[in-house]
Order: sequence, then structure tokens, then C-alpha cells
Amino acid sequence: TSGVQAEPFKVGVSLPLSGFAAAYGTALRQGLTLFNEEHPEAAQRLLIIYDDHQYDGGRTVASVRKLSEVDQVNFLVVWGVTHSGVAAPLADSLAAPMLTVTTEPVAKGRPTVASFRLMAREFTRLIREVLARDQLKRFALVGINIGAVLEIVTDLKQQGVQFVSEDLVDSSAPDFRTIFMKHKK
Repeated sequence: TSGVQAEPFKVGVSLPLSGFAAAYGTALRQGLTLFNEEHPEAAQRLLIIYDDHQYDGGRTVASVRKLSEVDQVNFLVVWGVTHSGVAAPLADSLAAPMLTVTTEPVAKGRPTVASFRLMAREFTRLIREVLARDQLKRFALVGINIGAVLEIVTDLKQQGVQFVSEDLVDSSAPDFRTIFMKHKK
């Protein structure tokens, strides 16, 4: 061997590390960190660079451009429904292929984009099983007004599930306390 160590393969991950959805982004980052700790041989060849898109579509564009143009990553990962939809059209002009984590088919027709689609229908099936098993007839829906939740709600309604009440909180300021107090009465 020549003793020269090869450049690491750089993966850029655009995810929410602050703001409303920070818990999701932090969990993903912790999972990748754990992988690197458990596989140090891979960690030597893989450099993961994180950028916080703050769960904001406009910030996602800046995040993806920074990772691609400044950090010069070899591969991009974008987390979130809206964020994947905003980032996918940029893929053809960027130097790195992209994986999107979304419920939407944003990769369709884009050879440089692959999607890891979260399956809302599977969640819907599980919810219906619990409702049937526990013989629940009346229940309220409290959720966040984002793509995956909306897809699940739509699926449940199409399958005849009825809600006593339906409260969807804006994704920029999820505060369920008032809603829970209303339903507690």
C-alpha cells in the first residue's frame, strides 16, 4: 500500500435539528452516530455532514445547496415530505445523487433521486386493527398538519372511520395542551 488514506465518502444529511421537528432530526442523527460507533471501520471511510433545515422549505434549498456546493458531499439525504419535494427538483443540477425520506413519490422521473417512502397505508392498517381489537367506536383525532398525518387521516376516512372531533395543529407551532383540555371535559 502507498500509505495514502483515501478521502472519505461524504454524505450530506439535511434534516430538522432545531424548530418544531427537531426531535425527529435528532433521532435520525443519533441513529447514524450509533451506526458509526458500532461499525468503526465504516466510520473511517464515511463522513456524515449534517445541516439543519429547521423544518422550513426555504431553508431546505439553502441546506441542500450548501451540502452540495460548499461541503461537496458525494451523496445527499433529505428528510421530510415538504423538504423532499422542495429539494428533489434541484437534484439534476447538483453534483450528488439524493435520497429523500418522504411519503410522496418525489423521485418519479428523476434519475438522480431515490425515495425511501414511509408507508401511511401500513400505519392506517395498524390503527384500524387497534380500533377493531379494542372495539373503539368514538375517538378524537389530534395530529400535526403535515403530509404523513394528512395521508393517514384521509385513508382512515376513506375506509369509513369517523372521528368525534378532528384537530390538526399547524406544524410550525404544535401545542396540544388546549386541544387535550377541550377533550378532557
